[in-house]
Amino acid sequence: MTKRFSRPQISRYSQHNGGACRSAARYGVDLLTIHATAGKPALEAAQAAAIAGAEAAGVQPPTLLAVTVLTSSQQQLNDELHVPEAVPNYVQHLARQAEACGIGGCVCSPQELIVVSTACSDAFIRVTAGCDRLGRLPVISNG
Repeated sequence: MTKRFSRPQISRYSQHNGGACRSAARYGVDLLTIHATAGKPALEAAQAAAIAGAEAAGVQPPTLLAVTVLTSSQQQLNDELHVPEAVPNYVQHLARQAEACGIGGCVCSPQELIVVSTACSDAFIRVTAGCDRLGRLPVISNG
């Protein structure tokens, strides 16, 4: 299923602490991005904090989306950062880890859709940032 938001409510936080996620969730945002590379404890804490923040404000909790790697990332960058995996394998690993931590989906490039779809359940949503050919933002896909 593909869903397009005409007016998405997406909040981006580069911090990995629960306080940022708790605060953002209070505003009733639909989607909240976090870095998948923060690791399991941080992902789990972010998920719990987002739920707690939304409950405290009486709003629906956001779906947390893990940002895996930069879409422009090339193997050369992974080598430079000493990431031993090929980019598609690393994206797959981070997506699986995020789903195991209770994160609801990930932001990925169109090239990564198949990799993430084979690694994760149909319930794990994939958001491809950017415009489709009709200029609609963003595209969200389940399965």
